[in-house]
Amino acid sequence: MGLREKKAAQTRARVIDTALRLFSEKGYDATTVEEIAAEAEIGTSTFYRFFPTKDAVLVEPLRLNSLAEALRSRPPDEPIDQALGAAILTMIQAGADDERLETARTILDATPGPRARLWDLWAAHAKEVGQVIAERTAVQLPDLATRFAGMLAMTIGGMAADLRRAREFDGTAAEIAARIMRELVLGGVTLPLPAAVPPPPPADQPGRRS
Repeated sequence: MGLREKKAAQTRARVIDTALRLFSEKGYDATTVEEIAAEAEIGTSTFYRFFPTKDAVLVEPLRLNSLAEALRSRPPDEPIDQALGAAILTMIQAGADDERLETARTILDATPGPRARLWDLWAAHAKEVGQVIAERTAVQLPDLATRFAGMLAMTIGGMAADLRRAREFDGTAAEIAARIMRELVLGGVTLPLPAAVPPPPPADQPGRRS
């Protein structure tokens, strides 16, 4: 990392830390971008170069895209199921001791607006994970199975973290995630089955779209 990149990373981290502190002290809605910038000793234009919105600062510590990054870093000849499982654990372990992540989650739990943005980002990153799966398995996109695998992997990671925070199960978030994956493999999870789907009406009947 060059000097310019290092300074940018330090500034980015300072903005995140400042924002989380102000959100915790004053509340998310009562904190302005101008206040964050002033406390972080930067201009508002510099703030917007790093983060397009105030919401983006709050969801940044969650690093949702870290699952796709972890999957890309796995050995190319590793079976996709093993690579995906390892990537989930890597993502969880990377944030295990990150106090900013816990602070951000606490604030998000009480702030509806950013939670909506979080869902949008979650869906986008789940799609990205599906794309990485497709790349590794040479599947032609769009593919329903790879898209579902991406969403499932993100769900496992998020569910394990939430269960750990709620203290509903013993063990670390990584251990809980591993337990969820084992249940899936061993058939311990009830999966829905579709009822018989009626065929579409013939082209000459009402209700048939042209």
